[in-house]
Amino acid sequence: MDTLNRSQVGPGCKTQAVVQKGPLDLIETGKGLKVQTDKPHLVSLGSGRLSTAITLLPLEEGRTVIGSAARDISLQGPGLAPEHCYIENLRGTLTLYPCGNVCTIDGLPVRQPTRLTQGCMLCLGQSSFLRFNHPAEAKWMKSMIPAGGRAPGPPYSPSSAESESLMNGNHTPQPATRGPSACASHSSLVSSIEKDLQEIMDSLVLEEPGAAGKKPAATSPLSPMANGGRYLLSPPTSPGCGLLQLMNFPLLQHEDVPSTKLQGEVLALEEERAQVLGRVEQLKVRVKELEQQLQEAAREVSWIGKCWSQTGA
Repeated sequence: MDTLNRSQVGPGCKTQAVVQKGPLDLIETGKGLKVQTDKPHLVSLGSGRLSTAITLLPLEEGRTVIGSAARDISLQGPGLAPEHCYIENLRGTLTLYPCGNVCTIDGLPVRQPTRLTQGCMLCLGQSSFLRFNHPAEAKWMKSMIPAGGRAPGPPYSPSSAESESLMNGNHTPQPATRGPSACASHSSLVSSIEKDLQEIMDSLVLEEPGAAGKKPAATSPLSPMANGGRYLLSPPTSPGCGLLQLMNFPLLQHEDVPSTKLQGEVLALEEERAQVLGRVEQLKVRVKELEQQLQEAAREVSWIGKCWSQTGA
């Protein structure tokens, strides 16, 4: 382990100590210890309450097999098969293959090969939880946020009465508290989701020659509903559709390139194009999730409006 390198972050800030630098960086931050690496990896929190260690599992290029008797990553826990699943790393794009066993990503079961995105939570079997980290992808996602842009809005938080009903896993509807305030909170949730969708669409706009005079595609209209609620007449257009032209671009043929230098540039462009298409697929998945949340919020607002109209009558 290298000698401690201490550096002052700023006036009035705590001293940081770099415990070890290399493939795995250990940094002391006050009373905490920060562990980071530049390679894609899984963070294991153990397989039960008796586990006290946090393990970083690197995902190297190629195939990484995970299971109770796997040669690459061995995990112990209920519901884990000897070779439960595997993750394939293809030039920075990582895909989970369930192999017919129980796997979930962010609480949703997966039964076919699924691309992993930065920060997603995996559950293998019944209680083996793993967080997927992709430092390069996280850096790219941060660069997509425009200067001065805002972070996504906070999730919807229930009222105090609803919070009490949610304790111990119970949720009891309380129509007495449903009213204009509830409609307003759900309306703000819908607006927040719409704004997140619009930001993603704005970040995906491609600047093409001669496209300066084109107007941006119109978003799905909102129509007013009785009692002050709002809902979408049709789901918003997926921003990934705006990049279909990139997917339809023909690949350059190497025999048409006269020099070795140009051939290298062509290969670099093709590789960059493949990376862009991978990012587009990830953004499509995120947009679909936001569309589902928006539709669920719209249905709930509609139900609240009906209940409120019946109560007023």
